Amino acid sequence: MPVHTPSIELYSNCSNLDLATGKCRRSQLTCTHAAGEHYACADATFVARITTPRNEFQMLVDREHKPATAFIPVRTCRQIMFAQAAGVHVNSIGVHGAQRSLLQLKREVDGSIRYQSALGEAAIRWHDGQFSVIED
Repeated sequence: MPVHTPSIELYSNCSNLDLATGKCRRSQLTCTHAAGEHYACADATFVARITTPRNEFQMLVDREHKPATAFIPVRTCRQIMFAQAAGVHVNSIGVHGAQRSLLQLKREVDGSIRYQSALGEAAIRWHDGQFSVIED
């Protein structure tokens, strides 16, 4: 399986924040951090958009940019849903649906962490602070 160095874009808003209500999806309490100050929250997670010429993933990282699991926005053709997962393989949503495209964290023996869907398609590997895409 070829491994590719991806393009990475990190979003600055916490993925747990419900922008409409100002509440945290995890705690259900009003977020006390203003826009741009989400890194001050210990429970904050952020969407990292990772792309290669063949695949797009959206994964969650914590405020130290390490793999995390929390609430991630998943855009389907009709709506945006929020799923509790570590990420989503965007390419497979249209074919397999949002739920089957969600990524979970899998810790490897060498200390790396994989973001992998139940479908077993392309995956993301995180090791020593670096992301790489494993394409089938």
